[in-house]
Amino acid sequence: MKGSFLVPVPGTNHDPRVEPEYQRKSTSSSGYLPSVGYIDCRRFQQLVIKTNAQVIYKPIDLIYTFSISGGLPVKQRAPQRLAYRFVEMERWRQIRNIPLVLQPKFYPADPSLAHRVLLAATKEQGKDSPLVHEFVHKGLEAVWARELDIASAKVIVHLANEAGLDGKHLLEQAQGEDRLEMLEDVIESEREPVTFQSAQPA
Repeated sequence: MKGSFLVPVPGTNHDPRVEPEYQRKSTSSSGYLPSVGYIDCRRFQQLVIKTNAQVIYKPIDLIYTFSISGGLPVKQRAPQRLAYRFVEMERWRQIRNIPLVLQPKFYPADPSLAHRVLLAATKEQGKDSPLVHEFVHKGLEAVWARELDIASAKVIVHLANEAGLDGKHLLEQAQGEDRLEMLEDVIESEREPVTFQSAQPA
């Protein structure tokens, strides 16, 4: 999550102690690779509903973020770090009571096409569309529970359809130059030193 702040609703009491009079906005800088994104996806979406939040998804390239921030991709980490990662993943798998593959077959896959489809879905459906939220969860679940290849156009279309979207149409939209430029803008924003990325285990 990149940032969160309260915004007064016009025509209401602006006392910040009165929770119903405010809307919470959040920019979620995540993508289809972080395990923590999958682990807490449903919980985050429940919180969004409970707090009447507005979410702006900004899919990031986690591997690129590692390369510019001093982090290491999973396969390049020391055995001790990997052991701790697996312990934490197992712990959170039990806490959340969710299916979670510790070493998924297609991790890490290139999520850029899926990210462009997400941006296309957001533009067509709106930032707060339940269908967009569901597509986000489907993508994370595909990597960490179903061991599907998120880089595959066929898989992406299938996941979008499962979420209630028109996968084929969104894939066509995602392949346009404007969607590629949007993704590049998001990637460029990762250079900002104030951007917080995925927590452990990434």
